[in-house]
Amino acid sequence: MYRQSSRQPLTPCKHPPVLSEQATPRSEPAGRRSISRRQLRLLTFDRGDERLNPSASEPWDASKLLAPAPVTGLGTLAQIQVLVSAADEEHRLRKIASEAFVRINHMLVQVYNARILLNEWNYQLDPAREVRPGHLADRSLQAVERSELVIAIVGRSVGQIAKQEVLHHYKLKGLGLAPRTLWLFAHKPRPRTAHYLPLADLVKEVKESYGEEIVYKEVGSELDFQASLMLQLLPYALARAGLVSIPLEGLAQ
Repeated sequence: MYRQSSRQPLTPCKHPPVLSEQATPRSEPAGRRSISRRQLRLLTFDRGDERLNPSASEPWDASKLLAPAPVTGLGTLAQIQVLVSAADEEHRLRKIASEAFVRINHMLVQVYNARILLNEWNYQLDPAREVRPGHLADRSLQAVERSELVIAIVGRSVGQIAKQEVLHHYKLKGLGLAPRTLWLFAHKPRPRTAHYLPLADLVKEVKESYGEEIVYKEVGSELDFQASLMLQLLPYALARAGLVSIPLEGLAQ
């Protein structure tokens, strides 16, 4: 670089040119690394935020941008084992019940920070397997033995396995092995009649074999079933989580 004077000839400039910011080496604190403004813009996709575009004199701490999100430990959650017992024709009501479990679990853990959740065993999610003749219901009956709450749904017919699940529940309850609850929903989309043969036969067999009287809830539509289930399941879950004082015996049907 040269400068021109009217009295003296051109002479070299006393002040050498300053190197650009990127070419100037700079010592940085330990554990920190700086990045250029262009790199920062590529990472943040924001050219106007001063907090994301610091001045050149202030080195940028990339660890702030790349730091992992905080993790909250959930610890051990107690589980309420739940089983939905229904014939294949009632698969839509089974799906509604499963969705209700997901919503209530979200409320318990994410809203109330409770240490309990509903755990459903669903045969539709089980892997394929071979079983011996006459032992098709073994997995379902084992699920009944582990379940604290059984939600039975009876439609136009009572499925063979679903019937075994209900009877097995009352057999275990009669032995007094553990506190058990069963809610029976009668799905009657057609006009209701005085005698509903599949349901009447099931109720009669439970009463004669185990001395238990089933008080069931009639539902006429999917929306009716969803509302009826939530009215019972929500206070039950809150009571089991210790968030409300409701006797569970009053919710058992």
